[in-house]
Amino acid sequence: MNEWHNYHTNKQQQLLKPSYTLNFAVDYLLKKKSRLANYTAYDLGCGIGIDTLYMLKNGMQVTSIDIDPTVGAAIKQQVQQLKLPDNFVKWQFQELSFETLSLHPTQIINACFSLPFCKPAYFSSCWGTIKNSLSSGGIFCGHLFGANDDWKCNPDMTFHPREQISELLQGFDIILLDEEEYDRDDITGNSKHWHVFHIVATKH
Repeated sequence: MNEWHNYHTNKQQQLLKPSYTLNFAVDYLLKKKSRLANYTAYDLGCGIGIDTLYMLKNGMQVTSIDIDPTVGAAIKQQVQQLKLPDNFVKWQFQELSFETLSLHPTQIINACFSLPFCKPAYFSSCWGTIKNSLSSGGIFCGHLFGANDDWKCNPDMTFHPREQISELLQGFDIILLDEEEYDRDDITGNSKHWHVFHIVATKH
């Protein structure tokens, strides 16, 4: 737990923007609808709440989920500062792991660089929960790690070759599927080879 707390603290010290995949999904929706009021959304592995706040600013009702219980209070403070109408009706925090994930029916599920941290033995169940919770036309936006990622030897993380990504997205219309490999420091400053799939998809 301390590792996650330190990770979120380090992230909070950086000026970060909402994730590219979430921005892409919101832009896609706004081209079809003038506003997103009353859209329900989950932010899985929400961290310090960068994506949560972005969804709230766009009028969504957001449930933030993270295994680190300390981030809930930090996000609550930021939500208060937004001074949005009825903002506490629109937001709640749940302390859950991917291994115990339980979701209500929803229209958007965001998982920014978080799903790879689901243990392999639980990933199928976790992904099934995500898929079954999305309404028809609902959007998944997030990231998965590929088989060439430097962290691939970590037995508590999940990685996918390209063909498995296609299998996971059966039952979805793919709006965005970008695959990237690059070298960049991780959040702790250690050099790392990244293999990332950026995904935005709508459920049939």
